[in-house]
Order: sequence, then structure tokens, then C-alpha cells
Amino acid sequence: MNQEKADRWDRFRLSFMDVITVWQRFPLPMLGIVGLCLMVLLDREEEREAFYLTMVTLSSLSILLLGEAKGWSTTLRHGLALGLTALQLGLFLSPATLSPVSQVLQLLALCCALYVAPYLFTHSRDSAPLWAYVNRLLTAQFFSLLLALLLIVAVMLISETLDTLFGLDLNFIHDELITLICALFAPWYLLAQLPHPNSPLAPTLHRYSAFLVQRLLIPLVLLYGAILHIYFIKILLQGALPKGMITSAVCAFGAFGLMVHFFATPLRQQPGTLAQRYGQLFPYLLLLPLWMLYLALEVRIHAYGMTESRYIASLIGLWLLTMVLYYGIARAHTEMWIPPALLGLMLLIASSGPWSAQQIAFSSQEGRLITLLQQHGGWQDGAPVKNWQADAIKPEQIKEELRERVETLWHMDPQRTAQLLLPQSVEAAGLDGEPEHLQSAELLLQLGLPTGPKRYRRDATLSQYYPGEKRFIQGVDISDYNRVIKLNFSRKQQQPITYGEWRIKLHQGHVLLLEKKAQTLRFDLADHLLASQPDAEADDEQRKQLRHAQAQLTQQSGDLKAMLLLNTLHGTRMDDATTPRLHRVSGYLFLGEVKNLP
Repeated sequence: MNQEKADRWDRFRLSFMDVITVWQRFPLPMLGIVGLCLMVLLDREEEREAFYLTMVTLSSLSILLLGEAKGWSTTLRHGLALGLTALQLGLFLSPATLSPVSQVLQLLALCCALYVAPYLFTHSRDSAPLWAYVNRLLTAQFFSLLLALLLIVAVMLISETLDTLFGLDLNFIHDELITLICALFAPWYLLAQLPHPNSPLAPTLHRYSAFLVQRLLIPLVLLYGAILHIYFIKILLQGALPKGMITSAVCAFGAFGLMVHFFATPLRQQPGTLAQRYGQLFPYLLLLPLWMLYLALEVRIHAYGMTESRYIASLIGLWLLTMVLYYGIARAHTEMWIPPALLGLMLLIASSGPWSAQQIAFSSQEGRLITLLQQHGGWQDGAPVKNWQADAIKPEQIKEELRERVETLWHMDPQRTAQLLLPQSVEAAGLDGEPEHLQSAELLLQLGLPTGPKRYRRDATLSQYYPGEKRFIQGVDISDYNRVIKLNFSRKQQQPITYGEWRIKLHQGHVLLLEKKAQTLRFDLADHLLASQPDAEADDEQRKQLRHAQAQLTQQSGDLKAMLLLNTLHGTRMDDATTPRLHRVSGYLFLGEVKNLP
């Protein structure tokens, strides 16, 4: 009995030591994980902070793994990780912001670095250690997610059982427990499973896994390639160019085929197997699909210019072509860390800087828009023509393409787009440095271009509101013209209220918003907030509060804005004849040009 207790104590002590070892081995990644966990627990939804914490976690983890593999001292490893963290802190404190596409590209680049970090810059022709390391890492990721899911299900079942049998409502801690499990336990378990780069790893593939690779995955890749080659024969016979959708099919084929090529590594080293023949054949299977990818991209870029998605597709195509040359020339004598490392480097270049996807795409779309404006008298002497209207442009497809170019540019960089098309109006309205208060619809209205269909969603299911005027104002997001107005509702201090009460809170919040940024008022925002009256459940006091909020709103807005809002408050629905005029009025109001209204 004493020996059994001693064994249990030893197992507990070893488990506790494993926890300490993870902190000693990866201190900065663990701090980043804890920071992300605290952000979620405190209900802080700042995407910028979360992105940089994730960057710190992945980059420092990659540096530490690389240092372990190269035999660097502990001081050097952690010093380099701290230096990289300080560099990222400087980028975070800088006013420059990254687009969502750039953020995704940087995270993908760091993931590529993480998967090959211990074996970067090695000159060994033996691919077995890297294969075994990636296999171990993927297995640890799978089991960390599986265990986290099982823990979440167990917590929810126990909570539901306590509520049913004993009336103990523990729903208020559900979110916190799930956050701790997903944001803390799962990464902790994953880091504990990471093997030391110098530890022996056997590159073995289970018999069942080998069967799946040779009898399922490789035939599927070959079938996928056969479909693409049949399509190539079809376009040759018909004399037609490949459709734009072929880009995603070719990129998926290349990525899927290379992943199977990698996971079949132990089998490819066995002569006479299907995996060995597949490894010799696959690089050449990519040649014709890559040619179709080039044709499709060339046609789309020539007709509509470069976009971020086309730039990324071109980048993946270039990487696949490099892999064809690399595997075709080097054949079996390849270093397996080079393909993912090269992909990560290309993604990093495409994420920021002069060769980034955003910069290249913006320059291309800007040139395309200026060319169209010059052809129709809207651009002269390097600037847009003042008071130019596009109403007389025929055919309508040209106006539609102009609208699409403006909205594409706006989506990539609002401030540059505003300064390009309406520099004087933007300066007069005092919007320098605050492009989020301007919308692409305002540019389209000033150019006389269609704004597209209005898509409002009046969600009557929202029934919880965070009490706090400052937090509420921060939650109001003046988003794009064709997007809904989003509200951030906190999980903390929830107060269930009726829909009528929620509408009143929304009106009062907008009144306070007007006191800070009155120039942001436009017709679409007023219509979204004030068009519907309180529901039938609202009592007299609620209706009185609503009328008071409406009075404050109209008083804040001025006579002309009051007229516009009162029309909305009284339920007046504009027909097709009056809508364009009211939209134009809202555009002039927003830009501060209240004289000579059309």
C-alpha cells in the first residue's frame, strides 16, 4: 500500500515537473497564451492586440525551437526571442495597421516557420527526422483539440446535471471555463508534447496509415489531376480560355498533392511502391494545371486588374512552379525544410512592404480606375474633375465597373481612396486621420455612381445590453454602406431587457455618439436606428423616454438633419423618386457641403 501511494506521488510530482518544464522551456510563448486567455476572460475584444499576442507566441516559439536544434545557449535563445518580441512591440505601437489579409498571411508564414523551425538551414539529405517531427506535432495538435473538446463536454454535462437535480445554475461560469480549457489547457498540453529537436524520432508509418496513403490519398490526387487534365483537353478542343474558378482548383490540387507527397515520405523511400512512383510523377502532373492557372490569371488581371486574391493565387502558382523545378531536378536528394520555408518567406513578403498583396493590388486597381475616369472625362491633370457626374455614361456596365473599382479600393485602403477621389471634401470635413468615418457610398454618391442595394438587418432577437454609455458608444461600428451596424455586447453584467428597451438604449447611445462625432450622421444610419417604433410591450414610460431621445437627436442634428430624421421617425417610406435626392442630401451633410443642395 505504501509503495502504491509512493508511486502515485511520483506520478503527480513528475506531472507537476512537466508543467514547470514547459514554462522553463517556452516562457514567452506561455506568457502570450496567458495574455490571450486574459483578454477573453476580461471580455476584451481588441483584434489588434490579439493578433500581436498571437504573433509573439508563434514567433518566439519558432526561435526557441530553432535555438534548441542549433545548440544555442539558453541566454542566447531567450535573448533572441525577447529581441523579436520587442520588434513586434514597436510595430504594434506604430500607427501603421495591417489589413486582415496581411494579418492572415503573416500568421500563415509563422505557422510554416513553426513546422520546420528545428530543421531550418540543415544540410542533411535525410528527411526522416523532419517528417517524424511534423508527424509528432500534428498528432499533438489533434489530441490537444480532442482533449479540450472532451473537457468542455464534461463541464457542460456536469453543470446541466447539477442544475437539473439540485437547482444549481452554473451557466454564469460556462464561458470562463471553456475559455480556460481552449486558450490555456490545449496550448499547454501541445507545448508539453513538443519533442526536443535532438531527441531520436523514428520515422515509422503504421500499416493502416500506409494503406490509407497508398490506396486512398494517392489515388485521389491522381484522380484530381486527371480531372484537371481532361479540362485542359476540353478547352483545347473548344478553343476557349479557362474560367477564373480554375485558380482555386489548381491551387488546391497543388497544396493537397504536396501534402500527400510529404506524408508518404517513409513509403517513397521503399522501392517498387506506389508512393515511390507517385513521388517521381507528381511534379510533372502540375505542369499543365499551372499553365491553365497562368492563362486564367492573365485574362482576369488584364480585364479587371490585380486584386489581393489574384495576387495570392499568383504567389501560390509561383511557389508550385518552384516546387516542380525543385523536385524535378533534385528528385530524391531534396531537403524537406526548403518547400515550407520558401512558402513562409513568400507569404511574409506578400503581407507587408512595397511588394505586399495590398500595395500591388491597390496600385493596379488605382491605375484601372484612373484609366476609366480618363476615358469618360472624369480625370484630368492628375486629379479628379470637380463636379463631374457619371450619370451620362453609357453603357451601364461602365458605371458598374467604376463602382466596383471604387469599392475595391475602399476595402483595401479607405484613407488613400478618399484622398484620391475627394481630396478637397475630405480636408474640408476634417477627416484626415479618421477614414473610418467616411464610407465608400459617399464617394460613389459624389461621383454619381450607383451604390448598390441597401441591405439592412433589423435584428429583433438581441435582448442583452452592457450598461455603460462609454462602452456602448465604443460598440457602435459605423461600417461599410452595405454592411450592418455591429454592436459589441459584453458577457459581463448582463441585464435582460425587452426589445423595446433595447431600441431606447440604442437611440440614447446614438444621441451620445452625435455629441462626439456629429459629422458622421447620414441617412442610412438614422434609418437603421430610428425607423421602427417600440414594440407593443413597451409601456408609457418607455415611449416617453423614446420621444425624449428623438427630440435630443433632432436638436443635436440641426434643422436640415431634423427634417430628414423626422421624416424617418414618422414612418415615411421614400419611393424610388425621392430616395436618390435624400441620399445626395445625406452625402452633402456628411461632407460639410450644405450649400447648393441638389
